Amino acid sequence: MGSGMAEKWQKPVLVGGIGLSVTLWMWQSWQHTLGSLGGDFGGVTLWGGAAAYFGYRWWKRQQPNNPVIVDRSPVNAAKFQRAIAKTQDLINQLQTEQLQSSPSQPDPDLVNTLEAKLDQLRQGTARKELNLLVTGGKAVGKTTLIQVLPPLGDKSITLTETPPLGSIDPANPASDIPATLHQAQTYDLVLFLTTGDLTDSEWQVLQPFAQQQRTLLIFNKQDQYLPLEAAKLVVQLQQRVLGLLPPAAVLGISAAPRPVKVIQQQAIGTDVTWQETPQPNLTALTATLEEILSQERQELVWATSLRQVSTLHQETRGSLNQLRLDRSQPIIEQYQWLAAAAAFANPVPALDLLATGAINTQLIMDLGQIYQQKISLAQAENVVGVLAELLLKLGVVEFSTQSLSHLLKSNLVTYLAGGLIQGASAAYLTKVSGLTLITYFQETQDSSNTEITQFNISKLRDILQKISQSNQLPLLQNLLQQATQKFSASNLPSPETTPAN
Repeated sequence: MGSGMAEKWQKPVLVGGIGLSVTLWMWQSWQHTLGSLGGDFGGVTLWGGAAAYFGYRWWKRQQPNNPVIVDRSPVNAAKFQRAIAKTQDLINQLQTEQLQSSPSQPDPDLVNTLEAKLDQLRQGTARKELNLLVTGGKAVGKTTLIQVLPPLGDKSITLTETPPLGSIDPANPASDIPATLHQAQTYDLVLFLTTGDLTDSEWQVLQPFAQQQRTLLIFNKQDQYLPLEAAKLVVQLQQRVLGLLPPAAVLGISAAPRPVKVIQQQAIGTDVTWQETPQPNLTALTATLEEILSQERQELVWATSLRQVSTLHQETRGSLNQLRLDRSQPIIEQYQWLAAAAAFANPVPALDLLATGAINTQLIMDLGQIYQQKISLAQAENVVGVLAELLLKLGVVEFSTQSLSHLLKSNLVTYLAGGLIQGASAAYLTKVSGLTLITYFQETQDSSNTEITQFNISKLRDILQKISQSNQLPLLQNLLQQATQKFSASNLPSPETTPAN
């Protein structure tokens, strides 16, 4: 940790802030001896020191990037190639940061695996066969449809059935939906079967499918209704999914019509009765599939390949985020103990805030560098103020102080209790702030280097609240134990052996 701490003292913002805090404390201690020089000397010195600290705002401001433009072009070769290039850039970034993190022990296996997957996706757009996924709840006719669907001319298609979607059965949780959605990403077209008007659970399942990819909603077993009722149900389904699916994507079929009773009158006055099974009624579906396969075949292939590239991009992003998290954790730990030491050693709370502010400012800028976010000094200082305000409003500061006071009641360090509370609390608040920023960067970053022009305060608040509410007490207990060891081991008088009240 020695070399890491040495690097921290090379930071001008960090050194300046802590140095100014110590200097102001010393001036305040000497103020009574300097009173003869003028009653306002201490105040002038304080304001002069503050002005000197904010003089660090000479830091060069970067010009903002152009605003991000959402690409709304249709799925085609050009859009696919842009996605390929974007993912390739991210893989290259991962490889670069791997070398920076462990130059002597690079791990090429992960990058090689991602590269191989990307090459496979590049070649996959040349396929001619289309893959269709047949899904839906229990007993909606998925297997039967696959068996009776006739060949569609010379078009090559493969149909695959999913297990019944559990969310359609109220007694079965929807644990299989994410897995089915992930499976559907590799298919070009989804046939979602139902046997009547959509239930609420069916609607909840259909939505992510239709939002993710090309989907047809198929009303099967319409032979179980009177013709007028069946036609009315098709219209109801079209209205129910309006905005999610076009009306032409809602079709009525009978994959396995029920046998009907046939009566034939004989000349002698007796009737002959028998059961006859009608042929499947798939006219609407086959006509729609023929049209899609003839007009949208290549676009469907591009769309499927694009979804797969997007999945690979997210996989690469996750690996890069993990690498950056591993690099960030030691930095947060170093800064949290710098903040703790400043709070423990400085008897003037107002000046302690100045040192902590400088530490957190440098922490933000260092984390920004790891996450390839260009943050100016002014922005970092502003975020420090915002986080401090949020920590107060959300009650995190009060919680840490009260909890630490309670934890110290049975501790044998009565005379150090105040300093330990301040130190451990400063470490806790710095750690929470650091974890908040890491999550913020992960959720808002783009694949390319970018300059932050404005922080989303609402998002910062939501992330901070979520992080501060998870495992607060165990984290505080751990920090207090570490703070006790660190500060009790320093050149300080031995603690009293009398338990605290």
